[in-house]
Amino acid sequence: MSEKIFLSIIVATIGREVELENFLNSVEKIDDKDAIEVIIVDQNEDMRLVPIVNRFQNQLNIKHLKYNEKHANKARNYGASCALGEWFGFADDDCAYHLHTISELKKTISEQQPQIILGAVVDIEGQLFGRSAKKQATLTKWTILGKVFETNMYIEKDIFNQIWGFSNKFGPGSPYFSEEGLELILRAGLSRFSRKKVKIYYNEVIAVTHPRSNGNRNIISEKIYHYSIGTGAVLAKYLSIWSLIMLIGFAIVHIKKRILYKGFEKELAVIRFRGIMMGFTTYLKRKRKL
Repeated sequence: MSEKIFLSIIVATIGREVELENFLNSVEKIDDKDAIEVIIVDQNEDMRLVPIVNRFQNQLNIKHLKYNEKHANKARNYGASCALGEWFGFADDDCAYHLHTISELKKTISEQQPQIILGAVVDIEGQLFGRSAKKQATLTKWTILGKVFETNMYIEKDIFNQIWGFSNKFGPGSPYFSEEGLELILRAGLSRFSRKKVKIYYNEVIAVTHPRSNGNRNIISEKIYHYSIGTGAVLAKYLSIWSLIMLIGFAIVHIKKRILYKGFEKELAVIRFRGIMMGFTTYLKRKRKL
């Protein structure tokens, strides 16, 4: 193994075994695995992951940490506190790295000198998630929405530590189920604790595969609604001309989709906007009570 660790991949996991093993298999195959460490933050109440982790001990630099509370961001922050890498990544336990994910990450750092890097996420058929695009660009708060996926987000260790890591109010196990990555990035860029201007770079060549949500219409609708609540809450937390313009933009898109779409797609457009507004108003009401 390499003495100097370039990247710590922190995986908060619960209730998944086959998926985690598939993820570790993908990491074992990448072309620069000696430059990384994998930190498994295990939130299961039992020791079911021990045999899986043991199978990879000779192939990967891997740490297995137990964490009792079922809260994704607290688990990630705990894993980060034990990490030795110069950069942190926060992979989902059901994603898969591509063969050149890490080498492309290193190349981007060398060429662009960013402090935060976002990559593309594709499904098993190779279709992009969100507003990911086939391009490379420096992102601003005006272009970042729809491009933040925690499973393929990388941040310098120093920046992560300066802003005290992920917020406990966002992500699975918290009041706002999603958008913990977006909240962290906005905080890193806006925080008075940052010692230097934070450059955020998007590169679709840095890619990971992630399955799309399965289930019936009710399950999909519920997930989209809860994810959208997180989006609205982030806009409320960083209330400004920017967030109000973003909110107006969501409203315009919502109206267009209600006119142009039919069936389930139209229904999802309504659910998404309702979730955004619910998150936005709920966050402001809670903040007012504090």
